[in-house]
Order: sequence, then structure tokens, then C-alpha cells
Amino acid sequence: LRQWIAVSGAIIGSFCAILNYQIMNTSLREIQAALSASLTEASWITTAYLAAAIVVMPLTAWLTRVFSIRTYATVNTVLFMVSLVACALAWDLNSMIALRFLSGLFGGGLMPMAFSIILATLPPSKRPVAFMWWSLLTVQALTVGPALGGWLTDTFSWEWIFYVQTIPTGIVFTCLLYGLDKSSR
Repeated sequence: LRQWIAVSGAIIGSFCAILNYQIMNTSLREIQAALSASLTEASWITTAYLAAAIVVMPLTAWLTRVFSIRTYATVNTVLFMVSLVACALAWDLNSMIALRFLSGLFGGGLMPMAFSIILATLPPSKRPVAFMWWSLLTVQALTVGPALGGWLTDTFSWEWIFYVQTIPTGIVFTCLLYGLDKSSR
């Protein structure tokens, strides 16, 4: 059961990484207006996240070996959560771009980390079920993100697109902390 809790947490983390990108795109116009940025300048907000995520993805396997899967996964998840709150508190365009870059560094590691945890914790016979669960949940982020982002921005404000993501990210942290062995490498 602990293995499946860890795997579920990692898969939800993958969902969070995709949700973060999708939910942000829906509210980009409102963020642009709030930060007094042009459309070209505001496009750097999404570019910073993607650039950082692309840089960290191939490094994730190495980082999990250096720090252990448990340490890297839990610390990375906490830093991702902190970066989400920081993005909601951004005071100008430059701070938002820098904070989205940091968010991409931590969010970009969530997806490959899910694969590492599935491969490290489950026997080969159980992995297909985990990869199916990963596929189902991550595809949902593509549809939930824009709808949720639009609703939160229209109903509350653009800052809430970041605050609401701390809920599933907190679940990820709890699952990983409980489910991963301290000696997991």
C-alpha cells in the first residue's frame, strides 16, 4: 500500500506540473494587465516556465541519484509549492518572470520524477497499471487547467490560479513523505 501511495503522489505531481502550465495560459491576459505588460513581455512568463522545465527534466535522474528519490521528491515538491505562492505575490513583470522560472525548475522535475518513482518502487508486473494511471491523470490536467483557470480568474482573481494548486501539491508532498522509504535511491 505504501508503494502505491508514493506512486499516486508522484503521478499527482505530474498532474500538477501540467496543470501549472495550462492554468497559467488561461489567465495570461489578466496577469498581463495587472503587471502592466505588453503581450510580448507577458509571453516571457510562460517561456520562462517552459525553459526551466526543459532544463531540469534531463537532470532529474541524476538529482534523484545524488540526493535520493525521497529527498529530491519531497524537497522539490515543497519548493514547487513555495514558488506557486510566490508567483501569486509577484509585484511586477520581472519578478513574475523570475518566479515562473523558479516554478519551472521545480515543476519540471515532477514529471520525470513520477517515472523514476514508478520504476524504483513497483515490480515490473505492476508498472503497466501505474503508467495507465499516470496517462489518465496527466491528460485530465490538459482539460481541467484551462477551465479551472478561467473560472478562478473570472470569479476571484488571477492570483487564485496559483493558490489553488497548493492543494494537490500538498497532497503530493504528504503521499511522497509517507510512501517513499528513507533509504530510497
